[in-house]
Amino acid sequence: MSLDMKRDRGRHALKTRLLELGYEFGDKELGDIFWRFKAAAERKKNMTDVDLIAWISDEIFQPKIVWSLGDLQVTCGTLGLSTATVKTC
Repeated sequence: MSLDMKRDRGRHALKTRLLELGYEFGDKELGDIFWRFKAAAERKKNMTDVDLIAWISDEIFQPKIVWSLGDLQVTCGTLGLSTATVKTC
């Protein structure tokens, strides 16, 4: 099955399809998802279930950023000890 963006333009159609696929989101989350979905669907007019599942997995279920790399210094060569210094934010 698929969501044809020419026919099923509403938030309700997306919510219904996501429920059928086993995904349930609150109203606020669904609002955010809907606008991101609409932008993605503009590039691909006909979103199949496989596309929708892949999109949800890629866009929605991303791990939270726990740390980020601030600085990295690497010293290496053929003589002496190689070192690496890492600073996280």
